[in-house]
Amino acid sequence: MEIHQIALPFITNYQPTKDYYEEYFKRHEDIFTYYFERHCRNKEEKLEHALQRHPKKLLKMKAICEVMPQMIHSVALAYEARYPIKLTKDIYIIVGLNGSNAYTYRAMDPEITFCVEKLSSDETALKTIIAHEFGHAVHHLLAIRANIEAAKIPWMSPYTWLLQEGSATYLSTQVVQADEDVYFAYEKDEAWLTFCKENEKEIARALHEDLVNKSAVEIFKEWFSINGGEKFGYTRLGYYIGYQLFIHLMENTNEMNALTFWQSPHFEKLMEQALVQLEK
Repeated sequence: MEIHQIALPFITNYQPTKDYYEEYFKRHEDIFTYYFERHCRNKEEKLEHALQRHPKKLLKMKAICEVMPQMIHSVALAYEARYPIKLTKDIYIIVGLNGSNAYTYRAMDPEITFCVEKLSSDETALKTIIAHEFGHAVHHLLAIRANIEAAKIPWMSPYTWLLQEGSATYLSTQVVQADEDVYFAYEKDEAWLTFCKENEKEIARALHEDLVNKSAVEIFKEWFSINGGEKFGYTRLGYYIGYQLFIHLMENTNEMNALTFWQSPHFEKLMEQALVQLEK
């Protein structure tokens, strides 16, 4: 595993100009082509905002950059001690334009990118989001170990997203000790968690209704994106339901069967049945 620290030089030599950003993006073209295609739309508008916001956040971003490598190694070692996997892929620490905070990509043995301008400087929150993203990688590596073929996983199914986010959230709880709300928000957000717990059945019913009637694109925006949340006024509620579904699966089978549940015949139907149980 190699950590590519490309954020710190950007911060150290910072210039508040568009040319400075564009040179940075071009220098790391492979990373930022994917970033702007998948995780940060409306580049020009976001760049204008970044030129206003980033100068005020440089010290905070620099501090995050300095502590992240040690945290990344610590989380990776904790996963490798707990599960029969080895984390070997590249890790990137970048400054983006306030799109995603972190993401895994490149299939079953994924690379991971963290965007420091979107991260909390709180140590526990920072460790938790690192653990969540590594959780996706661990989940996929365990699927490989179980001889699950990537081509047979319904990647564009919202039920797969629920399993992925539920699994990554669960896995983060196994290697980082944090308050419950931090596992979902990567910062303190007790109001979000309280709302989820008090309205779990209603949230599950609304999600089920959308799964029947809405497109995958619409479901992703409403239930998994920071740009959603129109139904209840809270974003990313799919993470909470995904976690509850994972716990339900684990209680009815075991940890490893829940983590590899996407190999089950009729996976989506079984996930729907589990969702119905949350509605009752």
